[in-house]
Amino acid sequence: MSTIETASTVFGIPVRRFGNFDTEQGKYVHILRMKINEIQRGFQKEGEMFYNKSAFKEFMIKNRIKSPQTYGYMTNMTQWDDFWSKQKDLKEFVFKPNHLSQGKFIHVMKRIDDKLVEHNGAVHDEPYFKSVAQTIMNGRHVYKGIMLEETVHSHPDLKKWYGVEEGIADMRLYALYDKILYGKLRLPAKRSGYYSNTGRDAPAFHINVDGIVDNSYMMDNTITIHPDTNKNFKGEKVPFWDKFYQTGLVVAKLFKIPFHSIDLTIDETGEATVIESEKIPFLGHYTVKGAVEMLNLIKKYGG
Repeated sequence: MSTIETASTVFGIPVRRFGNFDTEQGKYVHILRMKINEIQRGFQKEGEMFYNKSAFKEFMIKNRIKSPQTYGYMTNMTQWDDFWSKQKDLKEFVFKPNHLSQGKFIHVMKRIDDKLVEHNGAVHDEPYFKSVAQTIMNGRHVYKGIMLEETVHSHPDLKKWYGVEEGIADMRLYALYDKILYGKLRLPAKRSGYYSNTGRDAPAFHINVDGIVDNSYMMDNTITIHPDTNKNFKGEKVPFWDKFYQTGLVVAKLFKIPFHSIDLTIDETGEATVIESEKIPFLGHYTVKGAVEMLNLIKKYGG
C-alpha cells in the first residue's frame, strides 16, 4: 500500500493521514481522537484508573457507587491455584482481564451440573482458563491482571423491553467534562454470543440525551432494530433512563478529566451498577457530521 500523507487544517489541528485514514470519515475520526488526546494532556494521573479495572472499582466503592463484587484477583501466574480456588463454590462468575481489552478474554460463566458453561453454550475447564490467563499475562499491558467478578443481571423490566434473556444491557454514556452527551446502548444477541460488546458484534443503539432511541448522525451504521427479535426501538425511551443518566452524571463529576465513557446497567434490584469506564472509548463509530459535532462541543465546553 502506498503511503498517503496530507496535512489538515480543520479546527486548526495538523493531521497526518496514512493508509486507513484515507477516507473522509476516517480523517475526521482521527482529528477527533487527536483533539481528545490534546485536551487530556496533564490528566495522566487521573486517567490511570481507566486502564486499571481493579483500581477503578475501588474508586467506585470508595465513593459509594455500586460496582460488581470482586471474588478473586491475580497479577502473576504463581497465584493461579489460589485464584482459581475462589470460583469453586460460585454458581456464576465473570472471568476478565484487569486491563481494557475491547471485550477480548471476557467469559461470563454458569455452573450447570458441575460444568462451567458460557453464554453461547461452550463448556470450559480449568486448563482452558489457565491457558487464557497465561495469554493475558504474556501481554505487554501495564496493569496486567485477571479478576473473578460478580455476574450482574439486568433488571427484568429492562430485559422485557429488549427481549433477550441472556446477557445484560450495557449502556455506555459519553461524558464531556461533567456533562453527559449521549448514550450507546449495547445489547446481547445471538451473533455476539450474548455479550454486549461491539467488538463481538453486539448491536448498538444511539440514545439521545432524553433517553430516546434514534438513528442519529453521530453514529455510523446506526440501527434501531434488534437482529434477534426484530423489535424496532426507534422513538422509544429506554427504561430507567433517568437512573442511567443521573448515575452517569455523578461518575462524570468525580473524574477531573475532559472526556471519557461510563459503562453501566440497571441490575435486578433496580440500582445502577457501574461496570467500568474508558478514558478514550472507541471512536470509530462516528460519522463525519458526528465527529464535527463532537469537536464543536469540546470547543464549546472549554476544550
